[in-house]
Amino acid sequence: MCATSAASNGMPSWHRDRRCVAGLRSQKSTGKVWRDEVYEAGRYGIGPDYTFRCYPLNVQNFNERLSVWSKSSGSDAGSTVYLDVSYQYLLNPEKLGELYSMVALNFEGLVASRTQDAIRNTAPLFGIDSYLSQRPLIEATLQRKRREYADAVPQYFEI
Repeated sequence: MCATSAASNGMPSWHRDRRCVAGLRSQKSTGKVWRDEVYEAGRYGIGPDYTFRCYPLNVQNFNERLSVWSKSSGSDAGSTVYLDVSYQYLLNPEKLGELYSMVALNFEGLVASRTQDAIRNTAPLFGIDSYLSQRPLIEATLQRKRREYADAVPQYFEI
């Protein structure tokens, strides 16, 4: 993304921000963000009072260690289990305007809360013994539930 601004000599200057690969145009003086057009990487002569709200379009990683409660069984009251949760996702560039309306630039928080809700609500369905003896079943179930929770905002993310 590049924005042009007026230099002290009156000539336009070009600015390139290599950290973002798609963005929404915003006005510095008013804070207004235009959500109807997504700009991809490049040079744009948008004027000195404008900038871009940038989103990465490359693969994003989610890596967290979550503590969850296991199902109680018989005399067992359940136990705390620590799960390492990792996966990758992409932002949908066509829906960045809507995503901005929902969470501004803080999409990581939306991804994290959906993932944590899915895992923490599904994990108690299994007892501690199941985590040791039926790991493939639990992994498949947790992955399916994570996708279901992410589908609540399907247009924003591709998992």
